[in-house]
Amino acid sequence: MEDYLERFKAMVEELRAHPKVHVTHFHIAPGIPDWKLERLEERTGCRFSEEIRSFYLKANGLQLVWIHEYAPRFNAETDKVLDPGKIDIDWVRGDDCRATGVVNFLPIEDVLEPSRLWEGQIYFPDRNTDHKKINFHGKELPQLSFLKSIRPFDFLAISKTLRFYFTTRRPIHPF
Repeated sequence: MEDYLERFKAMVEELRAHPKVHVTHFHIAPGIPDWKLERLEERTGCRFSEEIRSFYLKANGLQLVWIHEYAPRFNAETDKVLDPGKIDIDWVRGDDCRATGVVNFLPIEDVLEPSRLWEGQIYFPDRNTDHKKINFHGKELPQLSFLKSIRPFDFLAISKTLRFYFTTRRPIHPF
């Protein structure tokens, strides 16, 4: 995982080199300081795996958006312009997004923010209860509690999300 950022940049260059693909957004956020990541680990009571720590120490969030000219919503005037700035998470998932492909790795503070429990996006209290059970890795878990323990990592839509499952005092790995 050491060279993931260089490999990712190489992938972006391959996309840019394709004559029919337009990279419209590319943003790599600066890495989070080690002391800040340690503070987040202490606050959550969890320890990130070395791979996840390495990722966030190098880049505390990463966004890439591209569109192919054959996409039905391609607009030659606006989709050839590269916006190097960070894009809003709601834009990525909204109706205005015409992208063929999106990578949207969230900053760790957005993933862990306790006030953002992802209600209405990851779980729905009116439909999810602890009376219902979810089978996860061979264990039967209370549905609502399980869903409240999930945090998105690469978040585009509910069906297109790489997520963390938080348990107490165990390394956190994406699933």
